[in-house]
Amino acid sequence: MKPLDYEEQYKNLINQAELIINTWESKWTNFISPQVAEKALPILGTYQDLYVFTDGGYPRAELKRFYFQRSFENIDQLHQISSPLLGIKIEGNFLFDKASINDFITKIIAEGILIEELGDIWLTGDRGAELVCTPEVANRLDQHTTYIRDIKIRFKISELKDLRFPQRAYPKKISTTEASTRLDAIASAGFGLSRAKVNKKIKDGKVKKNWEPMIQPSHQIKEGDSIQLENRGILRVLKISKTKKERWRIELIRE
Repeated sequence: MKPLDYEEQYKNLINQAELIINTWESKWTNFISPQVAEKALPILGTYQDLYVFTDGGYPRAELKRFYFQRSFENIDQLHQISSPLLGIKIEGNFLFDKASINDFITKIIAEGILIEELGDIWLTGDRGAELVCTPEVANRLDQHTTYIRDIKIRFKISELKDLRFPQRAYPKKISTTEASTRLDAIASAGFGLSRAKVNKKIKDGKVKKNWEPMIQPSHQIKEGDSIQLENRGILRVLKISKTKKERWRIELIRE
């Protein structure tokens, strides 16, 4: 089964929220894509009878589950809410044959797991990867062995506290002046990487704009766009203005 596209996921999320208001039942959703969450949260915030809570298993997770509840029910217990989540460690020796995050996701989906049941996933050097998932997925994968190419991997269930979550920097405002508004120029300045390294990451599929993969370093960026770099965070473009010398002054915030 293919994953829902963003518009379908957005419509389903709004429908679930409205159903909670009508039925008075509490519910956790599957993991929601960041671009869908950004679009949905302002709309959900206008629902006066709805309490919305999100949790991705660790601070600043990109993929999160939504919790919906009638806002005037059990108010004293709302601060105790935490999503039913577990971790999975994927162990394998990739010292001489590097694997990508997509390699691990593809293998998990081949095991019959839906992409919507998976939270954030990250590499752990050359020893494999870790991810956040629902308890149902964790129990299905636990102790299962398979192969990525010729490398044997094993899935091992883990409490969230025992995972090595990726480090995400705290928000930082950045001001830069560039000759153009190209993706590679702004990403280079915002993430503090050389242009050559950014171009390689774009070619490797590790750079997204507004959560859509980018393949052209020359793609033009505008105000309001966000740029995502795998394991390095998010750049939000706050303002773009032209200088007297016909260059571009760009204000960013890196999250």
